[in-house]
Amino acid sequence: MPVRYVVYMPDNPSAQCYPFYVPEGAEVADLKAAIRGSPDYRRTLENENIILLKCGELSMEPENTLLNRATEWLREHSSGSKMTPAHRLKRYFPRGPAPEDHEKIDIVVVTDSILEAGDKLPGLDIAPSNLIQMSVRRAADVRDIRSPSEISKDIKLLKDNSGSVRGDLYIHRPARNYGPHTSLFHHAFARLKHRLDRLDDPTIWQPDLEPSSELLGLCHSFISGSAELYDNEPQRRVLLKPFFESVLLDHGSYETKLDDRGGIADATWGDPLIVIREDKNEPGVGGDSSLQGWVYFRKAVAQESYKPYVQRSNCPVVIIGVTGSRVEISTAMFIGGVYMDKLISQDLYIDAFQAKMVLHVGRMCQALRLCYNDLKEYYRALDLKAAPTTGHLYPSPLPARDYDTIPALKYMCKLSHGGQCIQVMQEERREEADAERPYAIYRAKMIDSDGEADVVVKFTARYNKAAHKLLETEQLAPRLRYFARLISDHCMVVTDYVESLPLSDCPKQKNYLDILDRVERAVQLLHRGDLVFGDLRPQNIVLHPNEGAMLIDFDFAGTHGVDRYPASFDTSRHHRDVRRHGIMDKEHDIFMISELRKILERANKSV
Repeated sequence: MPVRYVVYMPDNPSAQCYPFYVPEGAEVADLKAAIRGSPDYRRTLENENIILLKCGELSMEPENTLLNRATEWLREHSSGSKMTPAHRLKRYFPRGPAPEDHEKIDIVVVTDSILEAGDKLPGLDIAPSNLIQMSVRRAADVRDIRSPSEISKDIKLLKDNSGSVRGDLYIHRPARNYGPHTSLFHHAFARLKHRLDRLDDPTIWQPDLEPSSELLGLCHSFISGSAELYDNEPQRRVLLKPFFESVLLDHGSYETKLDDRGGIADATWGDPLIVIREDKNEPGVGGDSSLQGWVYFRKAVAQESYKPYVQRSNCPVVIIGVTGSRVEISTAMFIGGVYMDKLISQDLYIDAFQAKMVLHVGRMCQALRLCYNDLKEYYRALDLKAAPTTGHLYPSPLPARDYDTIPALKYMCKLSHGGQCIQVMQEERREEADAERPYAIYRAKMIDSDGEADVVVKFTARYNKAAHKLLETEQLAPRLRYFARLISDHCMVVTDYVESLPLSDCPKQKNYLDILDRVERAVQLLHRGDLVFGDLRPQNIVLHPNEGAMLIDFDFAGTHGVDRYPASFDTSRHHRDVRRHGIMDKEHDIFMISELRKILERANKSV
């Protein structure tokens, strides 16, 4: 008589449990073969090594928290749960699998991809990083990308049939086609952004950092020369070549052709690439120089010679686009695709305020020189003989204050807004990955003297630490373990991870009035401190399994009657007086509590 085993593979938030029927005397290998051949798993498991782990403890319900519960179970139990293919299933289940009415998972299926996504688990021998392999495969796949010069002249060549950008180029076009800022991933980029954003800030441009008189003289001549009208690009390059070699204090390579992927760059520095420069004689003549540089970089990482760098780094590069008398500086990196950020675009001209222009350009060039030196040292120190790692796939933030120390973190995955782990390079979940790509929210293990803590790491442009700490003292917000402002102008926020049900499911678990009571208490506490939460939507409320409802995401919290909402704030579904860049008011929170009450009452009636 066949025996029924319930199997679960924790590979995505929509994963389901499936029953498998095998003969009573079947071996583990028989069940593995059945799983691999199943229509539900066949495509996912193609070319994957699979491991079966005896479970019997995990409940199938609630389904919407199963992935997180399974991930935690793997970390705690994997070392003693591995099933050997040659053994019979009876060896692991002498009394048989769990009774059907217990609704338990008998066996958890894991692959190398799952293990890498959840960090390495003790006691399991796994293949080299599947994430690294995916990154290398993505790097090499440039079949649909035309040459840089063609694309820069005709933007239609960059789009696929759906209107999306080909070749994993995340270049802020269309509007949401971007990722976390490159300055979060490399200290050289963070410093470059910091300096270029503050060309008039004397606290940044101390005497020891200021451009020399010689460099300022070169910049003055370059500005004048850039304003000339040249017949063609070769004539303009007579000006560009000596200038940028003087800025970088290094000789460049010109008309640089890629080994085997096509594409020629006007000028490059470094091997691997540290700086790429593309030139256009005038705006509207020959396309977009910066875009051409981004596409050239995308082609470059597809070369076989780049494979060791893709495996061990995010291949940081600076791209200079020169178009007539305009100079643009961008940073780019490769993490399964090219992420880029344009840091500055400067038109060069001489007028009555030319002294300020010369100083600005001089400081731009000084910042560029310092970044080039930092990246040269970075690549010089990169050990290509070391085993590939995944550290470069995650942020490496630089605090704004020297005495702030970034905590030790073991990143596990990116987090969706629903609190689920996602991997941005998983093709089978591309739509979800694309939707979450712009956000820099991660799940990690924070390591300190007390051991490891399961945390959420968030990078955001704005955050109210005081509001968060106020609620934390009353267990109305998760513990704030770390906060710092970064040199890249982000806030880094590390909080305890709370495994939570969606608020829409709360009536099924506990009295919704308890949730409302805790939310009202939290808002009243903020209001007594003259603070406004500002964004009291259901997605900013989590249900702690022990404490109850908590508020999260204090990005928009501010002082009543003083602070303003962001100019980009979505005012729909908020109080009618809420305006973009408008003053924050406590009444706005009170209105959102009444809206929350309606949502919970409707959900409660449907149960």
